[in-house]
Amino acid sequence: MRKTMMLGNVGRDPETRYTPAGIAVTNFSLADTERWDDKETGAKKERTEWVRWVAFGRQAEIIGEHVKKGALIYCEGKQQTRDYMKDGVKTYTTEVKLKEFHFASSKQDKHPGEKPLGNNGPAPSRKFDNHPTDDFDDDIPF
Repeated sequence: MRKTMMLGNVGRDPETRYTPAGIAVTNFSLADTERWDDKETGAKKERTEWVRWVAFGRQAEIIGEHVKKGALIYCEGKQQTRDYMKDGVKTYTTEVKLKEFHFASSKQDKHPGEKPLGNNGPAPSRKFDNHPTDDFDDDIPF
């Protein structure tokens, strides 16, 4: 199972474009910042990793319209690596294909009735999920 879960701040305004078939595609990056105290010097240290995300369809439209640089959002998805040609050279990129997300921070990000995430974990909120739920008919022994 390859599942990525992340609570992070958006690095810049999301970019939305449309496929020839009219499907919205939005790209955005989330920051994952790690902070610690250096054991030798006692100095505060910090390292930020940027994770590229891509959303499709209605999710892409919502993110493109309502998410801005600095917003805190919770995202879940599946990591994938794809290749493309750039200046005649095969190039690879790794990104996370968004499955669902929740707004988690500021007033600007909330939809009516949306509650931010707090110290008690995810608040009840709308789940933006473009993917149908898998229906399993298997008899599972647990």
